[in-house]
Amino acid sequence: MTKSGYIAIIGKPNVGKSTFINAFIGETISIITRKAQTTRDKILAVYTDENTQIIFLDSPGIHISKKEINQFMLKEAISAIKDADLVLFLVEYNNSQMDKVNKKILDYTLSKNKPIILLINKIDKYKTPVKMLEAIDFWKKQADFNEIIPISAFKGFNQKLLLKEFKKYLPEHPFYYPTDFLTDKDERFIISELIREQILLLTHEEIPYDSAVVIDKFLNIENNITVDATIVLARESQKRVILGSKGTMIKKIRENAQENAINILNKNIKLKIFVKIDKNWSTVNEKIEKLGYSNKTDLSDFL
Repeated sequence: MTKSGYIAIIGKPNVGKSTFINAFIGETISIITRKAQTTRDKILAVYTDENTQIIFLDSPGIHISKKEINQFMLKEAISAIKDADLVLFLVEYNNSQMDKVNKKILDYTLSKNKPIILLINKIDKYKTPVKMLEAIDFWKKQADFNEIIPISAFKGFNQKLLLKEFKKYLPEHPFYYPTDFLTDKDERFIISELIREQILLLTHEEIPYDSAVVIDKFLNIENNITVDATIVLARESQKRVILGSKGTMIKKIRENAQENAINILNKNIKLKIFVKIDKNWSTVNEKIEKLGYSNKTDLSDFL
């Protein structure tokens, strides 16, 4: 009998959710930077062994804002919790605090009667074992977690233990996907995310959070992919930064994204990137939907 089910990974922005997924799967599925709000969509990634298939739902970092793009990301995270058989609540090693956002995440998950495992990430940064035990004791008092497990997502610490624990909570079920299936996101999405990753890595301040990437043209002929993409920005001043002096920045974004796409997809890729301004793209719901960020999840029982 095989086991197969959905595991949602939730938490505040930038606590290591995407790093955890990529390390567990062994492939780059979600983009990673040190900046918050890197993940916008609910990313589905699949781990399969002889008798177990785990479908991970890497959700956007949960924070509360009335901005339309932030509301979309919150809906994606809430949707992941609703779809899950098991919820992983990820916190950082030095984040022993119960603020409003963490409390809402916990209260909502527990109200859905979902089993929940607390993962305390980056434990390799603890200076003494005593500090780690203090953090575990703190979180034990906050909620009735099914398990509390210290991890290092980047270094893969406790990964075998995690797999053993996950199997305890997954239902007996045939595999949902073929054994070689890794993600539900297609090549168009992956390339757009790789472009957005370079914007996050190479620019600063509000630009990564005020930008979106649209794939205008995508041709795949005999493993040769041609892509035209547009970076949508909110202000003219941001366009000048993205282009850079004599086009140096946009060239670097294109070259890095193209190289990463070739390595990940193992195909020949020719990428062109354009830039346009749309002042209200992140604040008007209709424009958010046109850019592919569309989710009808009801937030009334969360907010």
